[in-house]
Amino acid sequence: MKIHITLTFALLFFIGSTVFAQQKIKAEDAKTHIGQKDTATVVGKVFHIKTTDKATFIDIGGKYPDNPFSVYINANDIKAVGDITKYDGKTIEIRGLITGHNGKPEIVVSNAKQLKLAQ
Repeated sequence: MKIHITLTFALLFFIGSTVFAQQKIKAEDAKTHIGQKDTATVVGKVFHIKTTDKATFIDIGGKYPDNPFSVYINANDIKAVGDITKYDGKTIEIRGLITGHNGKPEIVVSNAKQLKLAQ
């Protein structure tokens, strides 16, 4: 009986984790996800990285203003995010809440765990 209960919980956990597994969103489809309350993972190619004294902007899927998606990193967070030049020209995954800025979707990144090379 104990094994049966353990197997039941294991099966429920597996089904639950599969059902709630986060889907990856293409950069060009991110606009339809602006304002959702759950975090998302957006996948796209880095076309351009621009750094100013206030922020760093990563253009995904094209170069500004033709990019369908942006990553915003406040200058105060760049140390926590780390070296972003390693992503230039690569396809990456960005995890966070998709917000809108000037009608375009973006994710504000504040730590290194939000960015990784796509698999």
